[in-house]
Amino acid sequence: FPLPPNWEFQPIDCSTGKERDIHRFTIEKHDMEYDQIHDMFKASLITTLPNAEVVRIERIQNPRLHEIYEGQKKKMSNGGNEMRLFQGTEKAAVENINTTGFNRAYCGRNAVKFGKGVYFAKHAWNSARMNCAALDDDKGLQYMYYARVLL
Repeated sequence: FPLPPNWEFQPIDCSTGKERDIHRFTIEKHDMEYDQIHDMFKASLITTLPNAEVVRIERIQNPRLHEIYEGQKKKMSNGGNEMRLFQGTEKAAVENINTTGFNRAYCGRNAVKFGKGVYFAKHAWNSARMNCAALDDDKGLQYMYYARVLL
């Protein structure tokens, strides 16, 4: 499967001479992709958390997970029902999610109303509210994904 056209080149790992498996690419504020994500995030928080700030937006580039996702999408009838949804998480789970994807083993510790699982929401406020305990102790930050999800 081809990689998305908006992805940057994967950096080279100096110790192996190969591309890194995962690249956390910071999207700059002047970028159209930043504006789209930021505006969707802020619009979904305007009535419940109007003072929420976006500190940084990163694109997680993991070619292996992209290939798995596209393979699953191809297997689904009509390419599946793809949606972009929010998912709030703890700082401790970020690297696991970036490396292996969303997994109920390390997600859902703060929002388990419907049982252990990975919860996604159409609106950022729902993920923020459900994940209210997942604040970084040092800075008071919360970590949020805006992910492509197959239903």
